[in-house]
Amino acid sequence: MDHVTVDIKDTIQTVYCIDMEDGEVVYKVVKQELDKGNAVELSFEGIEMVITAFLNSAIGRLFGEFEKDTVHRQVRAVNLHKDFVPMWDRVMRSAPIYYAHKDKVEHHTKKEMED
Repeated sequence: MDHVTVDIKDTIQTVYCIDMEDGEVVYKVVKQELDKGNAVELSFEGIEMVITAFLNSAIGRLFGEFEKDTVHRQVRAVNLHKDFVPMWDRVMRSAPIYYAHKDKVEHHTKKEMED
């Protein structure tokens, strides 16, 4: 298994991880590497802001495509400012649960909106 480092700042061309479309760009890069069987190290060097929506778009979605253990084993964050670590941890904990029960969650959400 090869190890690939993805520089977030270079990939999205900004120091702000706040846009879901930028998260989609990162997702596609990471997915492509996981499809090849590679491990991916996401470097957050120089990133000044991260929001959960970005992480869900970039990383959380991987749990809908790959086994939970694969994502946990082959994707990791480096140089992530300590203030953003709790968000990373939350996405890595909650996204697998969401994708394991996605149909049920979407059904209940739709029902709630209809009421």
